[in-house]
Amino acid sequence: MLIYLILIIMAAQIQAEEIRIRKALDANVFLLEDGRKIKLANVETPSLYSADSLRASIARRIVKYVRSNMLRAPLQMEIVEPVPEGAEVLPVRLYRKYPLETLYFNLVFLERGYGKYIPDPDMDEHDTYVKAAQEAEKSGKGIWNSRASVLGKPYSSSYISAMAVYANLTENANKQSNLYGLHLKLKQRDQRNNGIELIFDMILRKEKGIGVCEEPPALPYTVDSMIRFGSLSAFFDWNYFGFRLGLAVLSGDGGYCSETDLLFPLLVFGIKIGLLKRLYVNIERSNDLMTFPMNIGLNWTPEQLPLELWLGYITDKFLTRDDEIYESIGMKLSYGLNKRLRVNTHFLYIPEGGRYGLRLGLTLPLEL
Repeated sequence: MLIYLILIIMAAQIQAEEIRIRKALDANVFLLEDGRKIKLANVETPSLYSADSLRASIARRIVKYVRSNMLRAPLQMEIVEPVPEGAEVLPVRLYRKYPLETLYFNLVFLERGYGKYIPDPDMDEHDTYVKAAQEAEKSGKGIWNSRASVLGKPYSSSYISAMAVYANLTENANKQSNLYGLHLKLKQRDQRNNGIELIFDMILRKEKGIGVCEEPPALPYTVDSMIRFGSLSAFFDWNYFGFRLGLAVLSGDGGYCSETDLLFPLLVFGIKIGLLKRLYVNIERSNDLMTFPMNIGLNWTPEQLPLELWLGYITDKFLTRDDEIYESIGMKLSYGLNKRLRVNTHFLYIPEGGRYGLRLGLTLPLEL
């Protein structure tokens, strides 16, 4: 029996080939870079060309998912035999490998309610397919959702990000400053790529050194203070242009030599120019505490990897409480570990004095 199982696994690996999808012709018809057409075997999805507006709407949602997760990415494909003679579209099993898991898209489509299972009792995965389709139907996902709930509001996706914050803003032996905190972000986006974003930061600043407030002599001091930042903005993205508009508030306890708390209302503004799905330039003001008050950067989303990268230039005080505006360099990186979880890293470096800030955390969808 063991030898039989090993032979089956080896046969599957031999039959699998690496491919890339160039275009989604329909919700379940894909054009490969080599010119062949394929579809997910044993899955029946709605069509973009359906006369039923509900089914066409679901098909558009499926195509959006394909473009985000399958298009031009390295995939493994197994052709399901036997292929009907003269077939223009090959029935296949499709996989994509992530660092923590391998996605089996035939099963994912059934789990998300993107299609019905075309039964094949002789197939090894028959019971798994049946269970996935039944759970999607029970949960009312995708094609199993009622007409009223689907058409009553546009399809949207929500994400929450939680990140730990640390910064070392030490200038010299006479002034040491460290920040510790938490960064939270809630983002909701509809199928037209418009949405809202809520950001909240709570930072503990621990400062110590030797200084003079009013008159000599210089004395040692230790001060702890809190800094809070919150912003709410709406964003609107098209293919080649996007903008953001909102309000923010920055507040904080008085630091060394200051008995007055800080409170600043701010206007949030941002624009994007370029190919928003792959490569674009952004300019933002007051939208993020780490890149406060203003930044300009380049965003890149490669076709082959579940990666998003931002590199930017910041005119940044970053809570130094000094009168001088420091020039700094920033980087943000987000990498998909599996179909739900993304790890995020934000880094800020101030060349003058070698100071830096770091965020590290995770992003998780609130709904599948």
